[in-house]
Amino acid sequence: MKNIILTAAFLIAAITTANAQTVTVKNVTISYNQAAAENIGFSLDVTNNANGGSGSGLCKNAYVAINHTQTLCGCVLTPNQVLDVFTIAKEDAPQWALDNAGVKRL
Repeated sequence: MKNIILTAAFLIAAITTANAQTVTVKNVTISYNQAAAENIGFSLDVTNNANGGSGSGLCKNAYVAINHTQTLCGCVLTPNQVLDVFTIAKEDAPQWALDNAGVKRL
């Protein structure tokens, strides 16, 4: 029974994040930029909403966006926030990120 409830919770979370287009961590917003992805290959906008936007920019992939976000906000992203960034970037999350978030293999 516990596994059914856990599976349902992960399914709901997956459906919720599949439609998400932005993640906000403290003062930083990460969003997918379709035009930049198609034209220059940099798919994620990382926007610093504090200090007049200093440090904002485009990132090539989720790894770069995660690192840049942590630098801007002076924090460490939670495992679920890391998964959200990979989802927004339209990239498959690596196994270490899934393991950190407690996603169980079937």
